[in-house]
Amino acid sequence: MATPPKSFVVPSGASMVTFRLASTPRKYDKEKGGWKDCPSSFYTVVAWKMLGENIAGSVSVGDPLMVMGRLRVREWEGDKQRHTVAEIEAISVGHDLSRGTSAFRRVVRPHADPLPPDTVTLTRTR
Repeated sequence: MATPPKSFVVPSGASMVTFRLASTPRKYDKEKGGWKDCPSSFYTVVAWKMLGENIAGSVSVGDPLMVMGRLRVREWEGDKQRHTVAEIEAISVGHDLSRGTSAFRRVVRPHADPLPPDTVTLTRTR
């Protein structure tokens, strides 16, 4: 995580959180006998509603994260310049546990489904 999460409320009333994510590939340098960092790529991550709120309460700058979502590249013109940004609309975000440990805390919501979390509801269709 390269920047702190920023929270927004969009005109429709939905909450959104954004942050910048750095991805730094590594490759093995045979001459030096070790791994070296390659140039980093930066992405803006957008997370909606409860996912965004949980991100804001769970992660910090420097945390190694794994993000799953939809990648899109947006382009626009402004200030007589062409701008391009790579965004990931997040579906899921979590700590990269190959780099450390994490402790999960379930969020209790007052409007949550009254069924226990391990209950499966089956619906028959014809």
